[in-house]
Amino acid sequence: HRVDRRQRQMCIRDSAYALRIASRTWDPPTTLGHAVGLTIQNDVRHRFTDYDRLLRVPGLTRDEARLIVAGDVRSITRRWEEAG
Repeated sequence: HRVDRRQRQMCIRDSAYALRIASRTWDPPTTLGHAVGLTIQNDVRHRFTDYDRLLRVPGLTRDEARLIVAGDVRSITRRWEEAG
């Protein structure tokens, strides 16, 4: 069975998620499923929204930036879930 480029990228990404989850001290302790969800949300927030740009806006807090992009993050992760 030959592994195509997309499958290879998915394996690398999944390995990176696993490493990030396993190497972090979760405070408070959490379930594996919750940790995976938080890690994916964080990745989506940084990669696919204006979050990092918003962090550079003077006077805008991290919490405010997260609120601004929260709908986009939910929309993206929902589409991924529906795509299976």
